[in-house]
Amino acid sequence: MDADEYARMTDEERAEFLRSRHMSGLVAATAAGVMLLLALFLMITFGDGSAVCGTGQDKGPC
Repeated sequence: MDADEYARMTDEERAEFLRSRHMSGLVAATAAGVMLLLALFLMITFGDGSAVCGTGQDKGPC
């Protein structure tokens, strides 16, 4: 949408346009947040938790 179309809108049309853009942004931000949390959960749960020798965390021979 260019500036001329936006200027010709009525107040109600402009409010609806802005509301739809706001909702689209909220949905995208929520989806990104959920994906980030899922990725962090998977990395923490299934990540390679190999111990570093000499720190007391090692299990078995180094």
